[in-house]
Amino acid sequence: MEGLGSSRWRGVCPEPSSPSWRNGRSAVARNSAKATRQRFNRFSSAVATEYSIKVFAHSLMAVLSASGSPWFNRKYRGPQKRFRQDPGAPRSFWNEDCLRDASLANEPLVITEGEPDALAAIQAGFLRSVSVPDGAGPNLDFLGEIWSLLKDVPQVILAGDGDEPGRKLNAELARRFGAARCSWIVYVDGTKDLNDILRLRGEAAVAEAIRSARPYPIKGLYRLSDYPDIGVPVTYETGFRCLNPHLLLWRGEFIVVTGIPGHGKSQFVIELLCSLALAHGHRSVIASFEMRIMPYVRDVLREHYCNKQAKDLALADKQAADQWIEKTFCFIDQDPREEQEEATIDWLIEKASDAALRHQRELALVQCGRSWGDRRRGYHSQR
Repeated sequence: MEGLGSSRWRGVCPEPSSPSWRNGRSAVARNSAKATRQRFNRFSSAVATEYSIKVFAHSLMAVLSASGSPWFNRKYRGPQKRFRQDPGAPRSFWNEDCLRDASLANEPLVITEGEPDALAAIQAGFLRSVSVPDGAGPNLDFLGEIWSLLKDVPQVILAGDGDEPGRKLNAELARRFGAARCSWIVYVDGTKDLNDILRLRGEAAVAEAIRSARPYPIKGLYRLSDYPDIGVPVTYETGFRCLNPHLLLWRGEFIVVTGIPGHGKSQFVIELLCSLALAHGHRSVIASFEMRIMPYVRDVLREHYCNKQAKDLALADKQAADQWIEKTFCFIDQDPREEQEEATIDWLIEKASDAALRHQRELALVQCGRSWGDRRRGYHSQR
């Protein structure tokens, strides 16, 4: 049996006397890590003793966890990556004791998916490194029991493996610690964890990977470099000469028009769609829950197309306008024969998507006034 001092295991558990233990991240960590080194002296000796045992004619590695003294758990790795731990042992981070070392309070906390990865981080000079007890397993409830040791950690470096389970572990840890104080390690080609980097590239590469950890994404919070350069959007005049100097429209814009009831908001937005259709060829879908499509919305569209009031329209004017409306607009409305159809926001979004796909509509108008209602049942409900 090979001991931990053999060349086979130097990348996994370095000898306490090696220079890597003396080359910490900062002078404070180097000068005040005597207790930490002593713990790993004991760890190396204990693991070497356990490792000298031959089990089932196969090699077996035992990793011990200590919270002060004595050891409170042993984790065994056998052939085909089969793991077991002492029955009834408490669950916690491997190397939890580093969280109690006041000399490391200002150092980042590196959380790895396995003990060899944590050892690689320690060998690279990051003494405040721990490993979750069950790999990428989802059960991290033990964090609540030691949260007093974790709540003031200034920076957390997530070192889950570079595969899907490792990414899920990072995401769960970021959720519990808060993404704002988390970074995650990007693995170089050909490696999937810190132990791989140590074996293939050496401890300097491990240190560089940890130092280069990227800020964990925060949903809704971005820097300028996160945005693609899409150029200046194409804008469209409104068709109203007095309004054009103050308002230009573009695709994808969301506009809310509000004001005093009865002052012409509905007619204005319908005429705005007419102007965009006549000037730029835009086609629209209208959902009007305040003005009925027939005859009120239709008459506004007719008047704008013909530039006449509804009472002055001849039959030919009405026919020409209706042909233009048929080609340019479609309408979202409730079917009075369908009693189970309820007008909800999800229903409205679904119908607008259908209009975009079926009729290639580019603009959508939702006209609901102060109430969102079900006209079939003769009442309006405030939403």
